[in-house]
Amino acid sequence: MATRKVQSASASSDRSILIVDDDAAAVDSLAQILTDAGYQISSATNGKEALVYLRGAPPPRVIILDLFMPEMDGWEFRREQLKDAKLSSIPVVVMTGASIYAGIDANVIVHKPLDVERFISIVERYF
Repeated sequence: MATRKVQSASASSDRSILIVDDDAAAVDSLAQILTDAGYQISSATNGKEALVYLRGAPPPRVIILDLFMPEMDGWEFRREQLKDAKLSSIPVVVMTGASIYAGIDANVIVHKPLDVERFISIVERYF
């Protein structure tokens, strides 16, 4: 699946978020929550797609990253992101249901199931 623009709020690009997750239902649900809160959402289904998107588009204010994805997982994505001077300063919020997330260099790790109010307050720190 290609990188896609999920429905976006009538907000400026200063409210942009990239969701990187291979679970379409999870992306749609999270995108709805964030769009309702006034954010613009784009998504990619794996780390490789996310890097292509990030290198060709204005940078989002924050990336929400799943760890377990095909082709390029969250760990490899983050290593590649940090090597790229243009992308390395974009904060990353890891969202995972797994108890194994050692070695990920993320700004915040959020566990599923989400507490929506807490999650929105974490995202809002980057705006």
